[in-house]
Amino acid sequence: MFDRLVNHHKLNNLIWVWTSDASDTAADWYPGDAYVDVIGMDIYPGENQHGSQYVNFDRIKTLFEGRKILTLSECGAIPTVASMFEYGDIWSWVMPWNGDYTRNDKHNGVSFLNVFLKSDKVITRDRMPDLK
Repeated sequence: MFDRLVNHHKLNNLIWVWTSDASDTAADWYPGDAYVDVIGMDIYPGENQHGSQYVNFDRIKTLFEGRKILTLSECGAIPTVASMFEYGDIWSWVMPWNGDYTRNDKHNGVSFLNVFLKSDKVITRDRMPDLK
């Protein structure tokens, strides 16, 4: 895919995200720094487990020596903003899985999402400057 898009189609404005889980062999699948801009993690804690994911964050930060932006690219429950700032696992972005993970109170209920998205430490699309 990289070769086709970059070399054949000459696209040079793509952001490449490599996503893995927290397994011990995850790094074995890493394609290399030349092909990756952002490193993501898929983490699915239990229902309403909004605590910090600092163990996983620190693990990939250490594994890749802080060379890349880190994201919680797929998750169940989103960590609270307070827990991310308390423990230092400040993901560049979070993306909860859809369906049950965003439509009921088991993982990220409406009240939780309202608090999270209204935090002054969270930038949502409507807060982005017009770059046109």
